Amino acid sequence: MNAYLIASSFCVAAITLFFFFAVLIKGIHQQKNLSFCLFAGSVFVWSFGHLHWQLAGSEQEAIFWIRILVMGSSLIPYSYLHFVSHFVGRKIPKFVFWGYLIGLILCVLAWTPYIFKGVEERMGFEYWPIAGPAFAVYFGGFAVVVGYCFFLLVDQYRKATIKVKNQHKYLIVGTAIGFAGGGTNFPLWLNIQFPPILHGLSILYILGIGYSALRYRLLDFNEVVVRFLSLLAIAGVIGLIMALLFNLFVGYAYPGFYPSGLTFWWALLSGLSFVFLIISPVASSLFDELVETKLVSAGFAYRNQLRKLSDRWIPNLQNEEAAQAIVEGIYEAMRL
Repeated sequence: MNAYLIASSFCVAAITLFFFFAVLIKGIHQQKNLSFCLFAGSVFVWSFGHLHWQLAGSEQEAIFWIRILVMGSSLIPYSYLHFVSHFVGRKIPKFVFWGYLIGLILCVLAWTPYIFKGVEERMGFEYWPIAGPAFAVYFGGFAVVVGYCFFLLVDQYRKATIKVKNQHKYLIVGTAIGFAGGGTNFPLWLNIQFPPILHGLSILYILGIGYSALRYRLLDFNEVVVRFLSLLAIAGVIGLIMALLFNLFVGYAYPGFYPSGLTFWWALLSGLSFVFLIISPVASSLFDELVETKLVSAGFAYRNQLRKLSDRWIPNLQNEEAAQAIVEGIYEAMRL
């Protein structure tokens, strides 16, 4: 179970970081981009803390990383509300402000015994947090706000055109499945004997947002950054899988002998995988097909379309009919 939580937390952190930088480098001048970066940053802090919590070798180290993950998860619902409010065009600035204020207060309480008051062994997990007196506020805010976000998305979906519905469905499915999966971490806090077996589904909500953003240009992405970070994320996942398999093999074949830690082998094997993905013609071709024809083709197709239009019309700019055709072509390409 620990290996499963480690792998899924790493995947969430890697995917989130990918989308975070893809948007951040392009710019956060738009409120939708800014709210997405705040949400992605919160998810990354939570998943990064969760990853290191599972890797902790002592009680003090585990408590430190639990505090970090609590800080991230305290801001997730309110930053998600911020993003969804811009996504569906619902102006609720006061609600968002008070949400962030509650989230920041919970971040401070993460370093006190109020949200969790210690750790103990539960269901095979050596350092599992024990819920404190403020846990109800921590979890209750999470459940209520995410539920409200789901309502906003579904309400917008019912009123939307077919094209907009296609944009919304990934967010709705991702919110429902992803948050439900991540929520399975909470019962054990209350000593309810239910393991976090669905934790891996938390990947879906960041994937749902990211895929919708790329596929339908819901956020402003940089193409070069998307390609580079895609390669880096894939290499990181490959490196983690190989590092886990290597550690399992060494632990089985040579009990008690570990030449280096998991982090070292993950970094080394990820670096080698990244180099391979760049220099291998087969891997590069498969990657181009995945990213360009399967994922972002619809999002960036308008640029190729405009390029072809300009090549066709530039020699005829003095012709009034050609000028009118340019206007109509741009309207069609930009979906105005």
